[in-house]
Amino acid sequence: MSPRTNGRASKSVLLISYFYPPMPGAGPLRPGRLAKLLPDFGWTPTTLTGPWRGAGPDFGEVVALSPLGDPFAARIPKLRRIVSPPARWFPKALPAALSLATRRPFDAVVSISNPVCNHMIASITAQHFGIPWLADYSEAWSGNRFAEKSALAARTNRLLETRCMAGATAITCATPGIRSLLSKLHGRSDIEVIENAVDLTEWEHIPSVAPATFTMLFAGMLWGGRLTPDLLFAATAKLRDAGHPAGAAACFEFYCYEHRLVLEAARRYNLEGALTLHPISLRDDVLRAERRSAALIILFPMQPISVIPSKLYEFYGARRPILAIGPEQSKVQLGGLIEGNRLGSFVTSEDECAAAICALYERFRAGRYDTDPNPAWSPPTAQTTTRRFAEVLDRIAGSTPSRELGALPIESLA
Repeated sequence: MSPRTNGRASKSVLLISYFYPPMPGAGPLRPGRLAKLLPDFGWTPTTLTGPWRGAGPDFGEVVALSPLGDPFAARIPKLRRIVSPPARWFPKALPAALSLATRRPFDAVVSISNPVCNHMIASITAQHFGIPWLADYSEAWSGNRFAEKSALAARTNRLLETRCMAGATAITCATPGIRSLLSKLHGRSDIEVIENAVDLTEWEHIPSVAPATFTMLFAGMLWGGRLTPDLLFAATAKLRDAGHPAGAAACFEFYCYEHRLVLEAARRYNLEGALTLHPISLRDDVLRAERRSAALIILFPMQPISVIPSKLYEFYGARRPILAIGPEQSKVQLGGLIEGNRLGSFVTSEDECAAAICALYERFRAGRYDTDPNPAWSPPTAQTTTRRFAEVLDRIAGSTPSRELGALPIESLA
């Protein structure tokens, strides 16, 4: 018996997630932490994932599959836009999931979206083998304002989701907003919120380095322009025009896919020389960059939002001041969380942003680059959230999933 099962007989779970460590970005965090910590609560995971090899022994057994056509498709940008890597992964991942479940008995299946093909694979596998299925949403499927681009896409997603999720034994999600969407769509009152979390063990080997320059760092996605650095750049340009030293000293590092969007914004404010663009890098590389920066940037859509992003918890671990830019309507909730717990500033206008940059510059000049968060507040930890996942799995283990999946016949997809 594994010493990590706390004396209990270990049960087995098939975890399906296209995103997984060591892939960079936020997508791998939730499934990676789940796989790493579930054995502490009596569950042994086998993970079916995309082409992310090298997660390490702490993550258990990992079956990594490249999408069809890789690496050839990686050289054809138009093909990648028409048929995404997750869509090309699905035809290989589905038979792999069915094969795994044929060779060994699983006590449960867990799928984590996005992408939504994770749920489709889990749904078909659970139905075929009579395995209870926990569907977890780190992001919404239908109703996701960052993903849907047309009324037709919205209707199609609703239809696919309602058909697919009819077989879910349990549903969990990362935010109350997602739960509200799911409850209305599926008519379920048993959906549980399991928040994103911080894992401070990830920072144990990352050195804290005094920033050599007044660098503000962004690491994440701009969602095709739905998030924009314009207000940040406008405030910096305003300080430069006024001859303020904070404007002259400010420089920016962006770790993201959408380099063109960032460069175009920088050109609008004559800040190309202050900008360094990086490709999305391995997570350890980004964490090291965060720990040598003077400030860390969070961009929110400029409309009412109450979601606490996983990036906030990551920056909490980085112990660098946050400059969050968002809408006035969210200043009480999100601004109160960030500013009330001494994590940084939440700004809603160009003038507020300029003032925050000046304050950050004074901190940098004084050598006060570490934050001192409110000791009375701490975010959820990976250990506590994994315990909650394990409690859901314990509850559904042994139950029989619904057979209401007529729209996705496995005979045609396997």
